[in-house]
Amino acid sequence: MKAVGIFEAKSTLSQLVDQVEAGAEILLTRHGKPVARLAPLAGSDAPLSAKGWAAELRAFRHGRDHGAKRGATLADLIREGRR
Repeated sequence: MKAVGIFEAKSTLSQLVDQVEAGAEILLTRHGKPVARLAPLAGSDAPLSAKGWAAELRAFRHGRDHGAKRGATLADLIREGRR
């Protein structure tokens, strides 16, 4: 797990979030002591990245969506995602 000081984290937050989105966990420290942890969201409630969403859409178009109900249309999936 990577440790980053809060001062550095403020100036590199976008890059840190990109790393977390890719699966890394980052420990935030203040004066060398751990105070917080940045971690990816777990489970199916985690929002998809744009690349992940596009990959799922391509899979659906090719009939490889394992989470969809048989015979579901794209409109059905969109409605399901809005719940």
